[in-house]
Amino acid sequence: PGAPAWFETTRMPLGSRPEGVFTAAEKTLAVGDTLIHYTHGIPEPEDPDEEEYGQDRLEAVCVKNREEPIAEIMAAIEKDLYGFVRGVPFLDDRTLVLIRRIES
Repeated sequence: PGAPAWFETTRMPLGSRPEGVFTAAEKTLAVGDTLIHYTHGIPEPEDPDEEEYGQDRLEAVCVKNREEPIAEIMAAIEKDLYGFVRGVPFLDDRTLVLIRRIES
């Protein structure tokens, strides 16, 4: 598997206003590639020391589990996130969408 690739966004497309303006990005997924889309409620939670979970931790969990089934990747992210915050309440909703290309 190749290195992780990030899509940069200019606005949040989910739940935005009708007047929102968005940019488009295109990437062809190879067989076995997994696309992970998430809301900011995933990387932004903080631990008791007010350190943010962050994209680097999210990427590390995804890379470590990249060969696992989708449900197991999602479970690994959730487990890591809950372990990181150590009981600090989440201040925002969290949404993950994982898509894997399985055929050519």
